[in-house]
Amino acid sequence: MYSRLPQAIVLLIFCASCNASENKTIASNVYRITKDIVAYGPRDPGSKGLEKVRSYLRGKVAGMGFVLQEQHFKANTPLGAIEMKNLYFDIPGTTSAMILLGAHYDSKRMGDMKFIGANDAASSVALLLGLSPWIKKQRFKYTVRVVLFDGEEAIRTWSSLDSLYGSKAYVQQIGEKESVKA
Repeated sequence: MYSRLPQAIVLLIFCASCNASENKTIASNVYRITKDIVAYGPRDPGSKGLEKVRSYLRGKVAGMGFVLQEQHFKANTPLGAIEMKNLYFDIPGTTSAMILLGAHYDSKRMGDMKFIGANDAASSVALLLGLSPWIKKQRFKYTVRVVLFDGEEAIRTWSSLDSLYGSKAYVQQIGEKESVKA
């Protein structure tokens, strides 16, 4: 469905400067976090599964020493208004200008099918969380903001009106206030 090439490139760039021990630790953490998220089952917007994953992510981010922020918003979906929450935290650089790294933590609503979304997108959330402690140690020039979006998946049928709810809400909030470089 989606190319994983951008994720692979990011992983290669970050891990090219890691030593073998760091690579193994990061890979192990990413795998464990992916398994943890998937174990909660489907996590479509507004579901109990999504709230459980959100709670897990809060604990995980706090355990890494980062301050998690939440952006609450109501998405107008084909099923009516649904409360959603984007989650984000900053990894300080030497300047306040920032680079955004994002992934969505919801999974597709599939009716009776229990779609757990391991690759779409538990693994991308796990990748960002797994790399965050390493990024923190590097003290890059730019602050890295990790954004975990709610409501990326379509509620019914993918369209410009029924998808990317969290991304759209986040862009409206950030506007011109932040100095985003990439």
